[in-house]
Amino acid sequence: MKSIVLAVDPAPTVHRLLRALLAAEPVEFMAVSDGATAMQTIERHRVDLVLVALALPDMSGFDVCRRIRENPCTATVPVMILADAVSRVEKVRGLQLGATDFLGKPIDPFELLARIRAAIRSRQMQRELEQQNSMLYQLHEFSLRLNSMETAEDTMRAALICALSLTYSSRGCILVAPETVGGDRLRVASMEGVCGREASDLSIRIGEPVSGRVYARNGLRVVNDSQEDADARAADVAFLGGPPFVSCSIPGGTGPLGVLNIAGRLMDSPYSDQDVRILRCVAATAGVAIESQQRRLRIDRTRDAALLGLAGLAEWRDPETGSHLERLRVYARVLAEGLREMPKYAGTIDPAYLQALFRSVPMHDIGKVAIPDRVLLKPGRLTDAEFEIMKTHTEVGARVLRSMAERAGHDLFLDMAYDIALYHHEKYDGTGYPTGLAGEAIPLAARITAVADVYDALVTDRVYRKAWPHEKAVSHIRENAGLHFDPDLVAVFVERADVFLQLKQDPANAPAAGPAEAPVAMLA
Repeated sequence: MKSIVLAVDPAPTVHRLLRALLAAEPVEFMAVSDGATAMQTIERHRVDLVLVALALPDMSGFDVCRRIRENPCTATVPVMILADAVSRVEKVRGLQLGATDFLGKPIDPFELLARIRAAIRSRQMQRELEQQNSMLYQLHEFSLRLNSMETAEDTMRAALICALSLTYSSRGCILVAPETVGGDRLRVASMEGVCGREASDLSIRIGEPVSGRVYARNGLRVVNDSQEDADARAADVAFLGGPPFVSCSIPGGTGPLGVLNIAGRLMDSPYSDQDVRILRCVAATAGVAIESQQRRLRIDRTRDAALLGLAGLAEWRDPETGSHLERLRVYARVLAEGLREMPKYAGTIDPAYLQALFRSVPMHDIGKVAIPDRVLLKPGRLTDAEFEIMKTHTEVGARVLRSMAERAGHDLFLDMAYDIALYHHEKYDGTGYPTGLAGEAIPLAARITAVADVYDALVTDRVYRKAWPHEKAVSHIRENAGLHFDPDLVAVFVERADVFLQLKQDPANAPAAGPAEAPVAMLA
């Protein structure tokens, strides 16, 4: 891109002289006759140097210099003042207002050309420094954001957006290998700026141009020439609109995790070595974050399996409850997702909350491991004394979970599990147990679990009664709004009753992973 030199002088002869002088230089020359037009031109164009006469029809050259410096968008543009004779006082004033240089008239062509070249070189170096600072800042911000990202999907999208911004590109995608063993094709996991195409439109066999070969070699490929480079006709290049195009592997500890592709260069120029270095840096940073998420996911899965097994001890002692825990966690998530649509809860129920709820709900009856079989497995109605024993499962479970939370440092999951175990039998009107809490004093997760738990209990066969029809269970929960159940949750439940029925009839369609887990599993 050529540097722009703007001359601001009322004399046409000066315009002609400067135009002729700069004709052989790699610059674009523009000329205006007054200060107001000069300011409009500077704001509309990427001007690199202003040559301004001291005497103008509407203002002085000093005024132009001051206005340029006062505008944050133009404050760094160098200004050279041209004048017939400049006193020492005027020079000091001009420098104080931000003038870069002075040149007397009549103009010495050789001196002026040398000064213009020096000013443009300085401006170019300044722009490069600003660009480097901007890139460093964006890379730093990208690295900081990765620390708060829960999923590989979020990480890939952030990496793609960062890569496009830093390389002045408009289109990009990230391809990953399939999770299934033996899969031989890369598929789109994230894309930006690709119009009129779907992610399913692109599938590249590993080892084939361009992305498949880059993935297989854990390397990089730049396609800048659409005429001479055979890879310019590859499917992934065409998917992003053609060259210039760069494909870079996302490195992992034991092999590539995927491929980062960019195209749609906004500056109408080929990708440079600096662009390649930037892309490698972004891909490597994303790779570290994704592998960290994979390790965390494996740890989470192991922990969840152990805790679900522990929670299942009570279920194992009461086999008629069937797959109660799995159903319950899905019901609870359906309720929480509906509640999240209410402004009142939008700031509370975020993806982390949903994930913690999904993991912690199965722990609601963990305290039943301490209930004697004669009470837990009794086929008939419990006596008052037996019911008092049964009620202790809430406090026993809470003590177990509090001990675990204290050892683990009180993360959201264990703290929520504690609330659910202790309070899921509380009632909205304050007549529940073990503490008699009422209304919104009952933790939200426990209020959600109460609706899900009662619904599942009502529509499931038990030794002491047959399962209720879905419609009867819905009516019971609706009638107990404000009594047993939170009215907001009852409203969500009634609105999504068909979803509950579908999940009850076909639990195989219920997702088994938490909301933040599925995207990471794609790369595991």
